[in-house]
Amino acid sequence: MAVLAAQAEYRNGRFNVKIVFVVDDNQTNLKSASDALENTYNVYTISSGMRMFKLAKKIMPDLILLDVEMPEMDGFETMERLKADGRLGQVPVIFLTARQDALTEMRGLELGALDFINKPFSPPILLKRIETHLGTDKLIKETKASLRDIQNAMISVLADMVENRDKDTGGHIERTQRYLDILVREMIRCGTYSDELEQWDINTLLPSAQLHDIGKIAISDLILNKPTKLTDEEFELIKTTPQLARKSSAA
Repeated sequence: MAVLAAQAEYRNGRFNVKIVFVVDDNQTNLKSASDALENTYNVYTISSGMRMFKLAKKIMPDLILLDVEMPEMDGFETMERLKADGRLGQVPVIFLTARQDALTEMRGLELGALDFINKPFSPPILLKRIETHLGTDKLIKETKASLRDIQNAMISVLADMVENRDKDTGGHIERTQRYLDILVREMIRCGTYSDELEQWDINTLLPSAQLHDIGKIAISDLILNKPTKLTDEEFELIKTTPQLARKSSAA
């Protein structure tokens, strides 16, 4: 698996070449697409949806060109399975089809396809359409990353507000985040709860751990920093911080 992944990143003396899967049961169509794209992209020609899913366990595509009419599993069924897959669901898909009716195009777009390219296709047009969509996808990812950075900065500010109010828990929030990071990455390595972990956005989860004590914002400083033992009533109030945090996030 590691060798295949390394090979997928290298082509024509260059690393980080985009990977395109072409899925079609017609060998002539596969050859045409490969000839059109192989000098620009790392192209994998695949004869069925099932074979594509097997290959995708080893190599992650940047874009999928998907035929509509295929035996066993047609393009629409393949698309439905792709979108239901936590790992592959965000990979952009363009349908390749000889069909030119509105119902076919509408169904594909409803399933999440980016575009339709009619067969037989023009190689320059195929290249340009892929270039456009991969460029758009890159821009979307960069925008999401920028928004995530802003979100994480806001989380850090809120976490600092909480920690600075409680003089007895210095460094607790940072340690909790580090512990969670170690735990999650070890779960990934061991394959523990792998189906659930595939649905998680680790880049959002780990910074959000800083907010686990956010409910303390609603607790008086007199209680948080009380130098003597808390009364039973005060301790019960402290125990309500998870519920207070939940209400704050719901609002």
